[in-house]
Amino acid sequence: MLPEWLYWTLLIAFNVFWMITYGLVIRRGAIDRVPGIPLFALTLNLAWDFSGAFLIQSPMAQEYINMGYLAINLYISWQWFRFWRNDYRGLDSGSFYWYWLLAMVTSFVFILLGSRELGDVLLFKVGFIDNFVNSALFIVMLHRREGLGGQSLYIGLAKMLGTASMSIAGIANPWPGTEDSYILPWLFAGILVLDLTYVVQYWRKARRLGIDPLRRW
Repeated sequence: MLPEWLYWTLLIAFNVFWMITYGLVIRRGAIDRVPGIPLFALTLNLAWDFSGAFLIQSPMAQEYINMGYLAINLYISWQWFRFWRNDYRGLDSGSFYWYWLLAMVTSFVFILLGSRELGDVLLFKVGFIDNFVNSALFIVMLHRREGLGGQSLYIGLAKMLGTASMSIAGIANPWPGTEDSYILPWLFAGILVLDLTYVVQYWRKARRLGIDPLRRW
Protein backbone atom coordinates (compact mmCIF):
# COMPACT_ATOMS: atom_id res chain seq x y z
CA MET A 1 0.00 0.00 0.00
CA LEU A 2 1.24 3.46 -0.89
CA PRO A 3 1.15 6.32 1.61
CA GLU A 4 -2.02 8.34 1.09
CA TRP A 5 -0.09 11.43 -0.02
CA LEU A 6 1.77 9.45 -2.70
CA TYR A 7 -1.41 7.78 -3.92
CA TRP A 8 -3.12 11.14 -4.38
CA THR A 9 0.00 12.56 -6.01
CA LEU A 10 -0.19 9.80 -8.62
CA LEU A 11 -3.87 10.48 -9.27
CA ILE A 12 -3.17 14.18 -9.67
CA ALA A 13 -0.24 13.38 -11.97
CA PHE A 14 -2.56 11.24 -14.10
CA ASN A 15 -4.99 14.10 -14.63
CA VAL A 16 -2.25 16.70 -15.16
CA PHE A 17 -0.43 14.62 -17.79
CA TRP A 18 -3.66 13.78 -19.61
CA MET A 19 -4.66 17.45 -19.64
CA ILE A 20 -1.25 18.18 -21.17
CA THR A 21 -1.85 15.40 -23.71
CA TYR A 22 -5.16 16.87 -24.75
CA GLY A 23 -3.78 20.40 -24.87
CA LEU A 24 -0.95 19.32 -27.15
CA VAL A 25 -3.33 17.28 -29.32
CA ILE A 26 -5.59 20.31 -29.80
CA ARG A 27 -2.61 22.55 -30.55
CA ARG A 28 -1.12 20.24 -33.16
CA GLY A 29 -4.52 19.60 -34.68
CA ALA A 30 -5.04 23.35 -35.14
CA ILE A 31 -1.52 23.86 -36.57
CA ASP A 32 -1.50 20.85 -38.90
CA ARG A 33 -5.24 20.99 -39.68
CA VAL A 34 -5.60 17.28 -39.10
CA PRO A 35 -7.22 15.41 -36.17
CA GLY A 36 -4.78 14.46 -33.41
CA ILE A 37 -6.61 11.42 -32.01
CA PRO A 38 -7.76 8.37 -34.05
CA LEU A 39 -11.52 8.41 -34.64
CA PHE A 40 -12.44 5.22 -32.76
CA ALA A 41 -10.13 6.14 -29.88
CA LEU A 42 -11.92 9.49 -29.62
CA THR A 43 -15.42 7.97 -29.62
CA LEU A 44 -14.37 5.50 -26.92
CA ASN A 45 -13.07 8.39 -24.83
CA LEU A 46 -16.30 10.33 -25.35
CA ALA A 47 -18.40 7.33 -24.34
CA TRP A 48 -16.33 6.72 -21.21
CA ASP A 49 -16.35 10.38 -20.16
CA PHE A 50 -20.10 10.79 -20.75
CA SER A 51 -20.89 7.55 -18.91
CA GLY A 52 -18.67 8.47 -15.96
CA ALA A 53 -20.12 11.98 -15.79
CA PHE A 54 -23.83 11.28 -16.20
CA LEU A 55 -24.77 7.58 -16.38
CA ILE A 56 -22.64 5.71 -13.83
CA GLN A 57 -21.67 6.72 -10.32
CA SER A 58 -18.09 7.96 -10.13
CA PRO A 59 -15.96 8.08 -6.94
CA MET A 60 -15.56 11.39 -5.14
CA ALA A 61 -15.22 14.34 -7.56
CA GLN A 62 -14.38 12.20 -10.60
CA GLU A 63 -17.74 12.91 -12.24
CA TYR A 64 -16.86 16.61 -12.45
CA ILE A 65 -13.42 15.80 -13.82
CA ASN A 66 -15.12 13.58 -16.41
CA MET A 67 -17.29 16.53 -17.43
CA GLY A 68 -14.11 18.48 -18.11
CA TYR A 69 -12.66 15.66 -20.19
CA LEU A 70 -15.97 15.37 -22.03
CA ALA A 71 -15.84 19.05 -22.97
CA ILE A 72 -12.26 18.64 -24.24
CA ASN A 73 -13.14 15.57 -26.31
CA LEU A 74 -16.15 17.37 -27.77
CA TYR A 75 -13.77 20.11 -28.93
CA ILE A 76 -11.47 17.50 -30.49
CA SER A 77 -14.57 16.01 -32.16
CA TRP A 78 -15.23 19.45 -33.65
CA GLN A 79 -11.68 19.37 -35.03
CA TRP A 80 -12.47 15.98 -36.55
CA PHE A 81 -15.57 17.31 -38.29
CA ARG A 82 -13.57 20.29 -39.55
CA PHE A 83 -10.37 18.57 -40.69
CA TRP A 84 -11.27 14.96 -41.49
CA ARG A 85 -10.90 15.48 -45.25
CA ASN A 86 -7.20 16.21 -44.73
CA ASP A 87 -6.79 12.73 -43.21
CA TYR A 88 -9.20 10.66 -45.35
CA ARG A 89 -8.86 12.31 -48.73
CA GLY A 90 -10.63 9.60 -50.72
CA LEU A 91 -13.66 9.39 -48.43
CA ASP A 92 -17.00 11.05 -49.19
CA SER A 93 -18.99 12.93 -46.52
CA GLY A 94 -21.77 10.34 -46.28
CA SER A 95 -19.32 7.53 -45.60
CA PHE A 96 -17.40 9.55 -42.99
CA TYR A 97 -20.50 10.46 -41.00
CA TRP A 98 -21.74 6.88 -41.17
CA TYR A 99 -18.38 5.61 -39.85
CA TRP A 100 -18.48 8.24 -37.09
CA LEU A 101 -22.01 7.23 -36.05
CA LEU A 102 -21.09 3.55 -36.12
CA ALA A 103 -17.98 4.20 -34.00
CA MET A 104 -19.98 6.32 -31.54
CA VAL A 105 -22.74 3.72 -31.06
CA THR A 106 -20.22 0.87 -30.82
CA SER A 107 -18.24 2.80 -28.20
CA PHE A 108 -21.26 3.41 -25.97
CA VAL A 109 -22.38 -0.21 -26.27
CA PHE A 110 -18.90 -1.41 -25.34
CA ILE A 111 -18.52 0.92 -22.35
CA LEU A 112 -21.98 0.30 -20.86
CA LEU A 113 -22.33 -3.43 -21.58
CA GLY A 114 -18.65 -4.07 -20.88
CA SER A 115 -18.90 -2.50 -17.45
CA ARG A 116 -21.94 -4.65 -16.69
CA GLU A 117 -20.37 -7.86 -18.00
CA LEU A 118 -17.15 -7.28 -16.04
CA GLY A 119 -18.93 -6.13 -12.88
CA ASP A 120 -17.01 -2.90 -13.37
CA VAL A 121 -19.33 -0.49 -11.58
CA LEU A 122 -16.73 2.33 -11.48
CA LEU A 123 -15.57 1.87 -15.11
CA PHE A 124 -11.95 1.14 -14.13
CA LYS A 125 -11.51 -2.00 -16.24
CA VAL A 126 -13.25 -0.73 -19.36
CA GLY A 127 -11.34 2.54 -18.90
CA PHE A 128 -8.02 0.74 -19.22
CA ILE A 129 -9.29 -1.34 -22.13
CA ASP A 130 -10.20 1.98 -23.75
CA ASN A 131 -6.69 3.25 -22.99
CA PHE A 132 -5.13 0.10 -24.46
CA VAL A 133 -7.10 0.58 -27.70
CA ASN A 134 -6.02 4.24 -27.76
CA SER A 135 -2.36 3.25 -27.50
CA ALA A 136 -2.64 0.69 -30.30
CA LEU A 137 -4.50 3.10 -32.59
CA PHE A 138 -1.92 5.85 -32.03
CA ILE A 139 0.73 3.48 -33.44
CA VAL A 140 -1.51 2.69 -36.41
CA MET A 141 -2.08 6.42 -37.00
CA LEU A 142 1.66 7.10 -36.87
CA HIS A 143 2.39 4.59 -39.62
CA ARG A 144 -0.75 5.25 -41.69
CA ARG A 145 -0.02 8.95 -42.18
CA GLU A 146 2.78 9.98 -44.51
CA GLY A 147 3.98 12.74 -42.21
CA LEU A 148 3.62 13.60 -38.53
CA GLY A 149 0.38 15.57 -38.78
CA GLY A 150 -1.46 15.97 -35.47
CA GLN A 151 1.31 14.25 -33.52
CA SER A 152 4.35 15.07 -31.41
CA LEU A 153 6.83 13.31 -29.18
CA TYR A 154 5.45 15.17 -26.17
CA ILE A 155 1.91 13.92 -26.79
CA GLY A 156 3.21 10.36 -26.59
CA LEU A 157 5.31 11.05 -23.50
CA ALA A 158 2.50 12.85 -21.64
CA LYS A 159 0.03 10.05 -22.39
CA MET A 160 2.55 7.44 -21.26
CA LEU A 161 3.43 9.21 -18.01
CA GLY A 162 -0.20 9.94 -17.15
CA THR A 163 -1.37 6.38 -17.68
CA ALA A 164 1.70 4.96 -15.92
CA SER A 165 0.89 7.11 -12.86
CA MET A 166 -2.62 5.70 -12.67
CA SER A 167 -1.33 2.17 -13.28
CA ILE A 168 1.11 2.39 -10.36
CA ALA A 169 -1.69 3.70 -8.13
CA GLY A 170 -3.96 0.84 -9.22
CA ILE A 171 -1.31 -1.80 -8.55
CA ALA A 172 -0.33 -0.52 -5.11
CA ASN A 173 -3.82 0.49 -3.94
CA PRO A 174 -6.38 -1.59 -5.89
CA TRP A 175 -9.68 0.17 -6.50
CA PRO A 176 -12.97 -1.34 -5.25
CA GLY A 177 -13.88 -4.41 -7.31
CA THR A 178 -10.41 -4.77 -8.86
CA GLU A 179 -8.55 -6.47 -6.01
CA ASP A 180 -8.52 -9.89 -7.74
CA SER A 181 -8.47 -8.68 -11.33
CA TYR A 182 -6.37 -10.67 -13.78
CA ILE A 183 -6.87 -8.36 -16.75
CA LEU A 184 -5.75 -5.08 -15.19
CA PRO A 185 -2.07 -5.97 -14.59
CA TRP A 186 -1.80 -7.13 -18.21
CA LEU A 187 -3.47 -3.94 -19.40
CA PHE A 188 -1.08 -1.83 -17.29
CA ALA A 189 1.92 -3.59 -18.84
CA GLY A 190 0.47 -3.68 -22.35
CA ILE A 191 -0.32 0.03 -22.42
CA LEU A 192 3.17 0.91 -21.21
CA VAL A 193 4.76 -1.26 -23.92
CA LEU A 194 2.54 0.24 -26.63
CA ASP A 195 3.19 3.81 -25.44
CA LEU A 196 6.94 3.21 -25.38
CA THR A 197 6.69 1.71 -28.85
CA TYR A 198 4.86 4.80 -30.11
CA VAL A 199 7.46 7.16 -28.63
CA VAL A 200 10.38 5.19 -30.14
CA GLN A 201 8.68 4.82 -33.53
CA TYR A 202 7.75 8.51 -33.56
CA TRP A 203 11.38 9.45 -32.85
CA ARG A 204 12.64 7.25 -35.68
CA LYS A 205 10.07 8.52 -38.17
CA ALA A 206 10.79 12.16 -37.30
CA ARG A 207 14.53 11.66 -37.80
CA ARG A 208 13.87 9.82 -41.06
CA LEU A 209 11.82 12.81 -42.27
CA GLY A 210 14.58 15.23 -41.23
CA ILE A 211 12.52 16.67 -38.36
CA ASP A 212 13.95 17.32 -34.90
CA PRO A 213 11.42 15.57 -32.60
CA LEU A 214 12.51 17.66 -29.61
CA ARG A 215 11.65 20.93 -31.35
CA ARG A 216 8.24 19.83 -32.60
CA TRP A 217 5.60 20.11 -29.90
